[in-house]
Amino acid sequence: MPRVTDSVVIGVDLGGTNVRAAAFDEMGKPAGPRVESPSHARDGAPNTIDAIVAAIEQAKTDRDLAAVGMAVPGHIEGDLVRWAPNFGATIDGKFNCYRDVDLVSPIRDALKVPVKMGNDANVAALGEYWFGSGKGVAKGLALITIGTGIGTGIVLTPACVSGGLKRPTMLIGGNGGGVEFGHVVIVKDGDECSCGTRGCVEAYLGTNGLIRRAMPHIPEDVVLTPKLLADFADEGHKGAIEFWKETGEYLGVLLGNLINGFALEVIAIGGQIAKAYKHFLPTAVEVAGHNAIPTLWPDCKIVLADKVEDAGLLGASVLAWEAVE
Repeated sequence: MPRVTDSVVIGVDLGGTNVRAAAFDEMGKPAGPRVESPSHARDGAPNTIDAIVAAIEQAKTDRDLAAVGMAVPGHIEGDLVRWAPNFGATIDGKFNCYRDVDLVSPIRDALKVPVKMGNDANVAALGEYWFGSGKGVAKGLALITIGTGIGTGIVLTPACVSGGLKRPTMLIGGNGGGVEFGHVVIVKDGDECSCGTRGCVEAYLGTNGLIRRAMPHIPEDVVLTPKLLADFADEGHKGAIEFWKETGEYLGVLLGNLINGFALEVIAIGGQIAKAYKHFLPTAVEVAGHNAIPTLWPDCKIVLADKVEDAGLLGASVLAWEAVE
């Protein structure tokens, strides 16, 4: 997104443990130090806001700060965090998560610059689109991050809609809370998900779902983790190999649905569990090919995400430049 300016923006990636911040120029190149510090996610919104502002102050450079963009977990609508289950405070022994918390105005008032916020998975997709596997030219991209939960984000370009878009655009849904494909049901009356529904993608591919599904395949008396399951498969353990193949089958159903729904050019796979890609991604691609419409399948590339660690920061920097406009 080239422009002529000596200013920089700061991207913020807010997590349940830490908050990261970094300055970027108009081409998405780092323009200063990367800062990481505790986010105080469960210590109440004022403490988290203070942590964000402090991180931004540390990430400032000697160049003018034009705006701030933030990647934040939860249902984001405008300046509000409508709901974020891992952020909040304990009051009278009960944890109260964020509900309709204005996370933007206090930061805007403290810094005196425009501030724009988006859901972390959506913003990461924006970063992967512009600076990763999308390379700023893909007609449409989805980023799927596989970890404790399943994060999904989609970027569509003017070629994907009939009128209206002027540039690549992050899809967010009618009230900002859409694109939650980790909670699309793929198994009727299936395993229970943390969201309360049964049969969601996350119930099968999130960390807890992975461990639950792996138990029948691994008779050894060990505490299972995704890394250990990958190690078992590396060693030729038949049960682990079968487990990862099953994992690829579930993922392939999701991929086929995304291709049929959006005719995407790129689907990027990221997250910590994606490190075991060689054990499940070939099966996922095969299943996706069977499920996708024949004329859509050849135009989609399924790849590993290029910007696994920095997509959130980079996408937040794009949001910041949008706020300048």
